[in-house]
Amino acid sequence: MGVVAMFLSAMIHKRKPTPDTPGPSPEAHAGRSLPPLGARAFVELPRGVTGQDPQQLYLVVSSDRTGVTARPVVGAAPLLRADVPCLVRDWSAPEDLAVEAFARTAPDGGLALHFDPLESRRHRRSRRVVPVLIEATGADVVVGTTQDVSLGGVCARLSSPPPLAHRLFVSLLPANSPAIVALARVVAVEQQGDERSWTVRLEFTSIAPLDQARLLAFVELPLAAETENDLLRPGALPPGRHTAD
Repeated sequence: MGVVAMFLSAMIHKRKPTPDTPGPSPEAHAGRSLPPLGARAFVELPRGVTGQDPQQLYLVVSSDRTGVTARPVVGAAPLLRADVPCLVRDWSAPEDLAVEAFARTAPDGGLALHFDPLESRRHRRSRRVVPVLIEATGADVVVGTTQDVSLGGVCARLSSPPPLAHRLFVSLLPANSPAIVALARVVAVEQQGDERSWTVRLEFTSIAPLDQARLLAFVELPLAAETENDLLRPGALPPGRHTAD
């Protein structure tokens, strides 16, 4: 077994990738809970923010440990680009049993409801595809494209294996924006079935405040607002570098 294969095998078995890091579930918030999957619930938002009726009936269509996603039974959900305080209650419950929560626009156009905005942001993910550069001291730069980006790290598809180093420089290159640069550690590496591409999962370990703000804006951009310009053409990358096949 070659040196590269041995390193990658060790990284894969050292720590298997997980969708999210452990965190408190909505039920962990003492005495409070959001409506379960399949439930109908009224969500009340401030009229000054939404510009429409403050109370609307929703159907809960998905649930995870950060909160629930709900779609309006009739009409469309308001566009909320940031967390907004709201009141949530089961459709048959009296108003005084409404729980306080936060709402924002979900990728599918509904509302993402949760208790803790910081916890929700940490697990929020973007599947926008943009070029990414991965480099280590003394090694060639590896170029690829993102598959999944969160505030904690990135999953990328590469045309060659990442450098043999546990600490790497990672640069995300969204269109019309400066590069988002961070130091990261390798969580897992996997060669794809076609044997011509690699998937690497990286956890950010150091990122400057300005880049952290850019990363937050990148992750929180609704899917509906994405454009074809997110993926730069190879000519827009640094000379001699090309995106993964």
